[in-house]
Amino acid sequence: MTETATSSETRGPAVGLEQIAEELLAADKIVVASHLNPDGDALGSSRALALLLQSIGKDVIVYNSDPVVPAEYAFITPPNFTSEVPEDIEDRLLVAVDCGNASRVRSEELFERATRILNIDHHGDNTHFGHLNHVRASAACTTQLVWELAGHLGIDEPGREVAIATYVGLVTDTGRFQYSNTTSDAFELAAQLVRSGVDVHDVFTRIFESVGWARTKLLGTALRSAVRTEDGLIVATHLTQDDFDLLGATEDDAEGIVDALRSVAGTSVALFLRDLDPSDGLGRKGSLRTTREDLDVSIIARSWNGGGHRQAAGFNTTDDLETVLARVDAAVRAQIAAS
Repeated sequence: MTETATSSETRGPAVGLEQIAEELLAADKIVVASHLNPDGDALGSSRALALLLQSIGKDVIVYNSDPVVPAEYAFITPPNFTSEVPEDIEDRLLVAVDCGNASRVRSEELFERATRILNIDHHGDNTHFGHLNHVRASAACTTQLVWELAGHLGIDEPGREVAIATYVGLVTDTGRFQYSNTTSDAFELAAQLVRSGVDVHDVFTRIFESVGWARTKLLGTALRSAVRTEDGLIVATHLTQDDFDLLGATEDDAEGIVDALRSVAGTSVALFLRDLDPSDGLGRKGSLRTTREDLDVSIIARSWNGGGHRQAAGFNTTDDLETVLARVDAAVRAQIAAS
């Protein structure tokens, strides 16, 4: 596959994977970090990279500000996983994976104390916050980039465990091979991973067919509360902290709700707003999805300092559903008019 790295006026330059590999090979101690509320791609890329680096003798710690790995991803929990900033962070090369911007990691201390930062990602709106950045928006997922990185590290056969972690990122970020980022490259990668030992049915069962009762009930609550614009262009819902508490549900149990909204016939954009734990100080989390190629919901998310992909993005806000819906509605119609 031909490597491409986007370029822009950023903190650090855009580089190829070979330059990323050179830095990793030169470092003895490394910390891999991903975004808060990690999904399959964040955890998969963290685990895959950590395993690769450990296989060539590197001292690796995996950091995430969220100490809890969602139950469906427990089988790919990264090695040496911690929610505490390493005491020797100044001595470690920091590698951020699957993070569109540094704030997604939710740790100012980590970035303030780190002396060298690499950024590996596939989000088109990535801010290139690293000293070196490999950002390829055409990649289906960040685990795809990590898998390719193996060769540059001198690892010809990454192994079954790395393949499983890579596949988790691929199958989740492509929406089970249904989203528009499901390219021929994505299928070719899937074939490579199967040849490397991935049991597709086992992974599917672990992630998608092990849904807890609280998550099932939470989806029902979200659907009962759903509203839509008069013309059905946007479908939206909001879950309060009371909804979570009543069902004994967690933030992770909200996974998949926005996709259920998007599946409604005639819907162009789905909006899901949910309260976060008050102790986090982050207000509410918003998720946006679209089925249309001519819409870019990442632009809308960035108006709240969020971001993501054209068809899937997120943000944090203290606004209520009515306010958020009105703002999203206006932005969506403006994009449609402009196109």
